Amino acid sequence: DYTENGFELPSFSPNSVNFVIANHVLEHSPNPLAALLRWYEVVKPGGVLYMALPIYDKCFDRGRQLTSVEHIFDDYKFYKENNKEEIFKRNRHHYEEWLDISSVAILGETYTIPQGDEREKLIQKNLETSEEIHFHTFNLESVRELLLKIKQELLPGLEIKHIYDVSGEVLFIIGKK
Repeated sequence: DYTENGFELPSFSPNSVNFVIANHVLEHSPNPLAALLRWYEVVKPGGVLYMALPIYDKCFDRGRQLTSVEHIFDDYKFYKENNKEEIFKRNRHHYEEWLDISSVAILGETYTIPQGDEREKLIQKNLETSEEIHFHTFNLESVRELLLKIKQELLPGLEIKHIYDVSGEVLFIIGKK
């Protein structure tokens, strides 16, 4: 049993496991491309990654903006460059969007969105504690587009084995040659 950062898997060596299962995890990463690349790295050749992501307009993220593939690649670049200003700006936007849209969907219409100083304090607290939210939103087509771009630009050995829309979530299995 391991209790550690699931986005980074620091206890695992490259090519050391047969599979990684990440159900409703990737959307919680502020840098999902780095997490996906790390999971791929720890899988042995012939291994698989099995993942599921909520479809944003079929859950409490309905009304949020769909995260573009370019946004995900830019996030990855900003983290690699340690561009703290841009990372802060992007994460702040995600917390604001979460607060304005997803929180209401989760807590109900009687929930009052904090305003003014209370709102700012909540956003700052989330930024300081790296509160886990759905930083990014996905649908079937955006996942397919992301995987194709990753295969084309970063991981030519990635095999897209299956990708499905199943009851409000995207299930996908990718392999490693």
